[in-house]
Amino acid sequence: MAGNGPHYAQIKPSHIISDYLCLMNPEAQVISAILHNARRLSKWYLSFLPDEKMYHRFEVNGQKLNSPYWIMAHMAQTEGSIIMEMGGPSLPSNWPKDFRLGSQVTDRQQDWPSVDELKMHFSSIHKAAGGYIKGLSTEHLDQDYPNVAFHVVFKTNREALYHIIRHESYHAGHVGLNCKMHGIKTI
Repeated sequence: MAGNGPHYAQIKPSHIISDYLCLMNPEAQVISAILHNARRLSKWYLSFLPDEKMYHRFEVNGQKLNSPYWIMAHMAQTEGSIIMEMGGPSLPSNWPKDFRLGSQVTDRQQDWPSVDELKMHFSSIHKAAGGYIKGLSTEHLDQDYPNVAFHVVFKTNREALYHIIRHESYHAGHVGLNCKMHGIKTI
C-alpha cells in the first residue's frame, strides 16, 4: 500500500457516536471522535511510507528533521502520557524515553520497537485513550490538569485533550510534508 495509500474518505472510523450518547457525556464523546478523526489523517499519511522510509531524516538548511518513525512514536508518547497523567491507562512499560517532549531527536536506536511494533503501539495507545476519554464526566474535564508544568499550554483536562488533537494534526502535517519530500503523491 506504500506510495499508493487509500483515499482518506475510505478509512472508516471505528468510534462512531451512537445511541450510547445519551448514556455518556456527549462532550467527551465528541472530543474522542474528533481525536479519532485526527488520528485517521495521521494513519492515512503514514500509509504512503514504506518501512525503509520511516527512519529517513531529511536535512533542510543544515537542520535534520524528525523521521516519520520518530513523529509517530512521539504522537503515541504524547497521547499516552497526557491520558496517563489524567488517570487513564499507562504506556507500555518498555516504552523508550526517546520520544518525550524535549527529548533529543536521534537517528534510529537499537532499543526502539520495530516499525510493525510501533504501529501496533500507535493503535493500541490510541484505542485505550479513546475508550478512556469517552467515559470522562464534565467534572473530570473541568478539573485542572494534574501536571502544573503544562498549565502554560493547557490548564484543564479538557484543554489537555484539545492539545492532543492539535498536536496530532500538527504532526500529521509533518508526515504529509515528509511524503512530498520523498516525491510521494498523496492528493
